[in-house]
Amino acid sequence: MPSDEQVGELSGEALLTAVYTEYSAAIHTYAYRLLNNQEDADDVTQEVFIRAFAHLPQLREAGRLRPWLYRIATNLCMDHLRRRSRIRKVFGVALSLGAAVDDDDEGDGPLREVAQPGGTASRDGMERVAERDHIVHALKRMPPKYAICLLLHSEQGLTYREIAEIVGVTPGAAAVRLSRARDLFGKYYEELREEERR
Repeated sequence: MPSDEQVGELSGEALLTAVYTEYSAAIHTYAYRLLNNQEDADDVTQEVFIRAFAHLPQLREAGRLRPWLYRIATNLCMDHLRRRSRIRKVFGVALSLGAAVDDDDEGDGPLREVAQPGGTASRDGMERVAERDHIVHALKRMPPKYAICLLLHSEQGLTYREIAEIVGVTPGAAAVRLSRARDLFGKYYEELREEERR
C-alpha cells in the first residue's frame, strides 16, 4: 500500500499507477464474486480507479485508501445489482443476467479437467466445479449486505473496522452482520448440497 509519504510525494499518473497495481486484482475479484459476470466486474474495476483518480486529492490518510476503494466498488456493484433487478421486473422473467462460466482461453482450467474422460483428474475437476458452483449460488441467495461483508472479510481480508467504513456501519454492527453472513452462507450452502444429493 502506498504510504502517507508516497501519497504526498507521488502525484497524478504515478500515484494512480501505484494504487492500481496494488489493488486492481483484488477489487476485480471482489466485483466478480458479487456480480458473477466478467464484463460487469471489468467495468466496475475500471470505474473504481477512474473515480479514485478524480477524488484522490481529497483523501487525507493513506491508511484509509483500501476501505475507500472497496466502498466505491461496493456502491458500483450495488448499482449493477439494482439495474439487473429492474431489468428482471420489466421483462417479468427470473433469470441470471450474469455469465454462467468464464471463457477459459488457456484450456487448462477446471472445465477442461472435467471434460477429460475417466481418471481422478476428471472426478476431482467435477468436484471442484461443483464446489465453486455451490459457493456462487449460496452467495447469490444471500442478501447483498451479508454477501458483501462475507466477501470483504473472508476473501479480501479486510478488518471489521475497514468493513464498517465501507458499508457505513459501526465496527460492532459489522461484526454482527458478518456473523449473520456466515450463518446464512452455511445454511444456503448445505441446502444446495442437500438438493444435489436428491
